[in-house]
This record gives sequence, structure tokens and C-alpha cells, in this order.
Amino acid sequence: MKRRRERQARDRGFTLVELIVVVTILALLMGLVAPRMLKQGKNAKIKIAKMQIEKIKTQLERASLDVGRYPANEEEFTALTQNNTGAENWNGPYLDKGDLLDPWQKRIQYRFPCQHGGRHDYDLFSTGPNQVEDPGEGGDDVRSWE
Repeated sequence: MKRRRERQARDRGFTLVELIVVVTILALLMGLVAPRMLKQGKNAKIKIAKMQIEKIKTQLERASLDVGRYPANEEEFTALTQNNTGAENWNGPYLDKGDLLDPWQKRIQYRFPCQHGGRHDYDLFSTGPNQVEDPGEGGDDVRSWE
């Protein structure tokens, strides 16, 4: 008889109150941790966009050394992904098509001539997480001139 009670007590499992306490603790932890993890994801995408813009700048310099000038418009900028554009001394493709997309799957913008007085003759930028071009400072755009 004593063995039966010990066995029943051992096999009983968790009570409903114990399960509710555990679920509540897990929910509280997720409420604290999830916002921090989401913020880290946003910061990571911004860093990736900065690295993509740096890669594109490097390839723009390489193309301009080969051809003798920067792309004059968006169409010529897109041509950096092609094997042969007919341009003299073309040694492309200089970029993959995926290199022209930011981490939010929107196209990285190219403007020639430069409108922001940077070190280069062109502007490169991503509209960032909000996908809207933010004039001036303080927005979430990722820009080559900053």
C-alpha cells in the first residue's frame, strides 16, 4: 500500500497552477527579449546596406577607371550588371543584379551628378526601413555621402 502511494505521487505530473506559472514566466521573458531582438535585426540590416553601398562604390570606381567615366543615368548604372554594354574597355559585369537591392528588397538609388557635395561625383542611397526618401538629416536612409 505504501509503495502504491509513493508511485502515484511520483507519476502525478504537474498541476494546472504550476503550468500556468511556467507559461506566465515564459511570456514575461519573451516580452522583454523580443523587442531587443527585433531592434538588433533592424540595426543588422542597416549595416548590411552600408556594406552594399561600399561595394557598389568600389565597383563604380573600377568601372570608371575602365571606361573613363561614371554611369550618366540609372540605365547605365543598371548596365554594371551586364557582360557587355558595347562601351570601350568594358570589363563587366561589375556587379550582380542582387547587389542593386538593399536588405529590404528595394533598389539602391543612384544619382549622377552628385547632389550632396560628397567625395564622389554621384550619390548612392537606400531609403532604409521606412522605404521613403528622407530629405535632410535624421531619417533612416543609408547614404554614401554620410
